[in-house]
Amino acid sequence: MRIGQFDRIVIFQSPAPASDGAGQPIITWTDQTPAWAQLLKVDPSEGVLASAEVTPVRVVYRLRYNAAVNATWRAKVGTTVYAVTGVTPVGRDRYMDVAMTTGAGT
Repeated sequence: MRIGQFDRIVIFQSPAPASDGAGQPIITWTDQTPAWAQLLKVDPSEGVLASAEVTPVRVVYRLRYNAAVNATWRAKVGTTVYAVTGVTPVGRDRYMDVAMTTGAGT
């Protein structure tokens, strides 16, 4: 894997429980270490439906292995926020493929 292929910055966020002004529990997000990543796959079903609802976009990014990243986290790439849906180690934990989707949970 050539380092030049890692041309996107992904900022992972972990959930942090908190409470709002009324004492109700809410989830806030804490930025973790940014990571350089390579975009591997974009689901071809992305786009806009006839009813003007946005279809969730599914993507896969490859980055250097980080044991802390898991499916409870979310990620920001530019201004787009994704929910992490899966993490797959690659090459004896040298890299990992992270599946993400826009929509619910982000």
